[in-house]
Amino acid sequence: MRVHRLTLRDYRGVRSCELTFAERGITVVEGDNESGKSSAAEALHLLMEYRDDSTHKKVMVVKPLHLDAGAEVEAEISVGSLRFTYAKRWHRDRFTRLRITSPRAEVVTGRDAHDRVRALLGGTVDLELWRALSAPQAEGLHQAALRDHPSLVAALDAVAGGELGTPEESDLLGRAEAEAARWFTPLGKAKGNLVELRRRFAAAATAVTAHETAIAALDADVSWCADLERRAGDLAPKLVTATHAAEAASEHAAELRARHAAVEGLALSADLAGSRAELAHNAAGRRNALVEGVAQATLDVAPAQGELGTASAAMEAAELAETEAAIAASAARAGSAAAGDAAGQAEADDARVRDAATLAQVARQLGEVELLLGNAARLQQELAETEAALAARRSTPAALAGVQEAHDDALRAEAALAAGRASVLIEALHDVSITVNGAEEHLSAATITERAVADSLVLELAGELRVTIAAGAAAGELEARHRAATALVAERCDALGVTDLAGARTLEDERRALVSLVQARHTAVAAALGGRTLAHLTELAVQAREVLAAGGLPRPTAPLGAEVLETARRRWDEARAAQRSAQRSADLATARSDTAQVTALAAVAGLEQAEAVLRAARAEVDRRALVLAAARAETSDDALEGAALSAEDEAASALRAWQVAAAEVAGSALEHAEQAAQRTTVEQDGIARSLAQLREDLVAIRSRLELQGEGGLHDRLADAQRLASAIDAELTSVESKAAAARLLLTTLTRHRDEAARAYGEPLQAQLELLGRLVFGATFVVELDDELRIAARILDGVPVPWSELSVGVKEQLAVLTRLAAATIVSPNGGVPVVFDDVLGFTDPGRLALMSAAFEAAAEHCQIIVLTCDPARYRHLARALTHCLGAPREVGTRQAG
Repeated sequence: MRVHRLTLRDYRGVRSCELTFAERGITVVEGDNESGKSSAAEALHLLMEYRDDSTHKKVMVVKPLHLDAGAEVEAEISVGSLRFTYAKRWHRDRFTRLRITSPRAEVVTGRDAHDRVRALLGGTVDLELWRALSAPQAEGLHQAALRDHPSLVAALDAVAGGELGTPEESDLLGRAEAEAARWFTPLGKAKGNLVELRRRFAAAATAVTAHETAIAALDADVSWCADLERRAGDLAPKLVTATHAAEAASEHAAELRARHAAVEGLALSADLAGSRAELAHNAAGRRNALVEGVAQATLDVAPAQGELGTASAAMEAAELAETEAAIAASAARAGSAAAGDAAGQAEADDARVRDAATLAQVARQLGEVELLLGNAARLQQELAETEAALAARRSTPAALAGVQEAHDDALRAEAALAAGRASVLIEALHDVSITVNGAEEHLSAATITERAVADSLVLELAGELRVTIAAGAAAGELEARHRAATALVAERCDALGVTDLAGARTLEDERRALVSLVQARHTAVAAALGGRTLAHLTELAVQAREVLAAGGLPRPTAPLGAEVLETARRRWDEARAAQRSAQRSADLATARSDTAQVTALAAVAGLEQAEAVLRAARAEVDRRALVLAAARAETSDDALEGAALSAEDEAASALRAWQVAAAEVAGSALEHAEQAAQRTTVEQDGIARSLAQLREDLVAIRSRLELQGEGGLHDRLADAQRLASAIDAELTSVESKAAAARLLLTTLTRHRDEAARAYGEPLQAQLELLGRLVFGATFVVELDDELRIAARILDGVPVPWSELSVGVKEQLAVLTRLAAATIVSPNGGVPVVFDDVLGFTDPGRLALMSAAFEAAAEHCQIIVLTCDPARYRHLARALTHCLGAPREVGTRQAG
């Protein structure tokens, strides 16, 4: 799998960011802390793993807090011949979109797109290995867990010769697993036919027990039936005796109740006579009350006449007070109106003064905005000049990289030429003159001269001897390669207008300085604008000029003093205080007028009420007199008194008759007779219920005995015992097979694990190959069964992993991931992402780690995220992205 492009929108604090990655090789993403580097690494995994409607914590925390939007991620990915663009947005306006561009164009959306990508990657990409090989921020010191990743194990198996995982061995182990799976779950619990046989055996054993229980229950029922018949025979005569006793007690109680009823009748007659006497007395009392009522009503007329005179005098006084209060209220309201006019004038004066002050403030702000606009225009001009100077520079990171590469090639060609060029040693035995390639030279005795042979060398001695020495084709090729490399250096330097690599570096340093100056001047412009735009400041200036023009006054030259504003406001406050005082006086006078008016109305109402009371008193005298006359016409006062005396005599006679009868009957005898009747009845009912229950139980047991009997129970018990024995034999056989399957699987698995230890050899070899670029030729590692580094060995001295320094642990953890990625790369592999690693590595070791990175990059895709670009300055051919801020992304080619 290869990631070609990644785009983030509204992701955490990242507004918009797009990164492109080298398909093979190294991509370095540089940026300050919180610039969005780690978000890019995290976003790839979220895109692959979580649906757009997921509420998982990892998804919810990436929602931006500074705006109401949904986090969006888009990636362009290829897997073999398949290439597609996959995009997803969470939180708001959710969507999922898959656009396949090759081998056949296709577009899928929604949940289908998510499932389709999982299916496409699930068959070809080991996503768990991808997660294990990546080194998230703060996890660079941890070793990757590689043992259980199928794609890595398959690759290691292939590198090891393909003998540790042959189809025959896998098939045997698979068949053993399948056989064991017939009987047991992965946790070792029984399943399938084994469980069914155990259930059937338990059911058969239960049936045997049930038949044995049924036979025992039948025997118990026979014994119980005989016992019930005996108990029923004993209870029958007891029931007859109890019945006779209950009947006798009930008759005695009934006789006593009749005698008590006669006494209660006499008591009722006495009560009725007393009630009639009470009614007669009440009637006489009501007649007396009527007489007294007429007399009292006649007496109440005189006070009502006095109240009427008092109410009339109060009404006259209240009307006079009302007139005086109305005159005072009118005068107070006139004073309040005058104070209100004065307060309005003071308010208008204050408004005019404050309008003038506002115009002065607007004029001052306009001056400040015009000054800001002038400074911003000057800074914008300086920025434009710097950007123009930067655009005129011919230097680029790519151009510097080209010069560096050509220079390195020239040095290597020169070294190869020096190592492969032929040379001739000329030793003078005495003073002599010779000619070398047509130039005469004099050699002193015992002088030794070395001449390099480029194409050929011609030596002549005094016109007597000529020796021609040819360098050969190999030397010529080295010479030609050196000339070509030197010419390429000159050509690339000429394109930049410099003479050598140092000049190209100086030119690139100057360009980078201009880039920094541009960024600084951008910052200065932003600081001068104070977070606002030129358009915004210009609009503020226009608005200020419009306010000044609308004021209708000349543009103030200086702000008004605080004394003027304070004086205007104080005068307005004093006028308002005077207005409020006058208004309170007017309100008070009005309230007094209203109170006097209410008092007058109350006096009128009192007069009317006194007149009504007098009329009512006179009417009451007339009404009571009429009622008394009507009552006397019906019954005279003497007749009522005679009836009351006669009723009292009758009540006394009835009371004496009841007292004599009650003395003859004792209440305790009736109570004892009723208790005896109740007790004997309860005993009779208890014996009857017990006998009925015994007879009911006898019927039920006899019916059960008739239905069950003894026939067939022993035969069914024998059948159940035979079935249980047969199932037990089958269960014993099946359990033996299951145990054998489990033993076979355990044995094969143990031997397979022992053979799998050989998987570590290819990984160890690749890790040592990369590690020797960093630690030297004596570097060796030991791996444990989980394919983790157990110890590092240098110069034959082993050091356990736990004893290594933090920096070395970090370097080995990175190298292990690179080695694993290199091994799986022939089968497509996965990109390796490193987030801020090598923070504990010294500068010298960083250069060596860069060599290991470049060696691994020949086979796999590597993405490095860093806040310190200096760590990776030795990666000459890496594609580098510079994240200036969470909202901006720049791209450059490393130099």
